[in-house]
Amino acid sequence: MFEKLKGVLGGGDAQRESKSRKPRRRREVSRDDLLVALTECQTEASGAATFGSVGEREEPPFIDRLARKLGCAAIEECLDGQALDRMLFNDLLFRFIRRDQNIPLQLRPMLMILQPSYAKLGIIDPVFFKDGDHPGWRLLDSVAHAVIGWSPEFESAESSIQRRIEVMVGRLLLDFDRDPAVFAEVKEEFSAFAERDAATAAANEERTVRASRGREALEAVRQRTVEEIDVRLEHAPALPKVVEVILRDGWRNVLLKTGLQHGLDTPNWREAIRTIDLLVWSVSAETSKKQKGRLVREIPNIIMRIKEGLDSIAYSKEKRARLLEKLRECHLACIRGQDVWMATEGDTTTVLLGGEPQEPPLDEDEESSDMTSTDNFFWIGKSLPVGSWLELREARETKQRIKLAWKSQIADLCLFVDHRGDRAMELGYGELANLMRRGKALVLTDMERPFRERAIAYIEKHWREGRVTRTQAG
Repeated sequence: MFEKLKGVLGGGDAQRESKSRKPRRRREVSRDDLLVALTECQTEASGAATFGSVGEREEPPFIDRLARKLGCAAIEECLDGQALDRMLFNDLLFRFIRRDQNIPLQLRPMLMILQPSYAKLGIIDPVFFKDGDHPGWRLLDSVAHAVIGWSPEFESAESSIQRRIEVMVGRLLLDFDRDPAVFAEVKEEFSAFAERDAATAAANEERTVRASRGREALEAVRQRTVEEIDVRLEHAPALPKVVEVILRDGWRNVLLKTGLQHGLDTPNWREAIRTIDLLVWSVSAETSKKQKGRLVREIPNIIMRIKEGLDSIAYSKEKRARLLEKLRECHLACIRGQDVWMATEGDTTTVLLGGEPQEPPLDEDEESSDMTSTDNFFWIGKSLPVGSWLELREARETKQRIKLAWKSQIADLCLFVDHRGDRAMELGYGELANLMRRGKALVLTDMERPFRERAIAYIEKHWREGRVTRTQAG
C-alpha cells in the first residue's frame, strides 16, 4: 500500500492531478509559510489538549482553517503538487480516525487534536509516506491498540489511559517543532505504558478466567455428585430413610470435596463412591448365612468409612452420632432377618437430623428463553472466538466495551471482561444473540489488522474514487 502512495506523496516523479480540483491559484505559498501556518494551528490546538477541554463544539475542518491562515478561501488556491496531496492525505487520515469504530468515540476528539502535528510531520519528513514503520505510524498503531477495549463506564474521567493520551498529545503539540525525532520518543513512552497496562490486564484476565473455570469445575462435580447419589437411590429397593439422609445431607459434601481436590474418576473419587455402594448394600443384604457373615465383617469398615468421610467435612458430631445409631439399628435388623423398612418406619429427615436439613447448594440453571433460537445471531454468538471485543449500546451516548475471555465447555455461558481484565458480565448464547438481534451489541471487526493498514486502505479507497477534496468527502 505504501508503495502505491509514495510515488505521489513521497517525493517521486509521479504527480496526480485530480479532476476535482482545478481552481486558479491566487497566492504562492512557500514551504516555510506552510510550516508557520501549521505551527500556529498546532499551538492553538495545545489549548484544548485535555479531555475536560475537548467538547462537542463545532469547528471548521482543519484543512479550511489552514487555508484561511494561508490567506486563501480554499486549500487548492494555496497549494498544489506534493504539498496539496500531503494535506489531502492528512485530511483523509484524520477523517478515518474520526470514523474508526475500533477507537472509542469518547477518545477520538483528543486524537483529532494531533492533525496539525501530523500535517507538519508530512511536510518535514516525507519518509512518513514511504515507510509504514515510521515512528508516526507506530505511535498511532500503539494508541489504537491500547484503547480498543476502553470504556468510560469502567473508570473515571481521570483514568490512566485518558491521562496518558493527554500527556502524549500535549507532548507532541508542545515539543514538535522541526525535529521529527520527538515522535519516536513519544512512541517509546506510550508503548512502555501500554505494555505495562496490557500485562496488568492480562494477569487480571487470567485470574478472572481461572475463577470462572473453578466455578465450572465445581458445577461439574455438583452435577456428577447428584447423579451418582440419585441413580443409587432410584435403583435400590426400599431403603431406610437414614441411608438417604446420610447420602444427601452428608456424603454429598464428601463427594464434592473429593471431586474438587482429587478430580472425578480418580482413585479417591472411586473409593468415596464405593462407600455409597457398600452402605446401600449393607441395608439391603440377603438373609442367607453367607450374606450375613459378610455383612457382619463389613459393618465396622462401613462405619469407619462413613465416620472418616463426615469428619473430613466437619460434619456435626451430634448429627453423625444420631445417624450412625439409627444405621446400627438397621444393620441389626438385617442380621436378624427382620424387615429393615418396617424397623425404621417412623423415621423422618427431621427426626434423624434433629432439625430441618441443610438445603444442598446446587444451583438449578435456568435455560435462557432465547436458547431455542437458531437464527444467524445465535450462531454468530456461539461461534464468536475468545478474544473478540463487543461494544454494548444501551443508549445512544452509552457505549461499553467488553472482551470475550472464556466460554464454558459445560454450560451455556460466556465470560466477558473489561479492558482491565476484570469481570464485566456473563451471558448465555441466547442472551448474547438477543442483544445482537436488537442492535444492542456490536462485534468489533478488523481487530487483528494494525491501525496503519486500516487507515491506508481507507485513504486508498477514497483517493482512487477521486473523493479527496474536503467538499466531496463529507
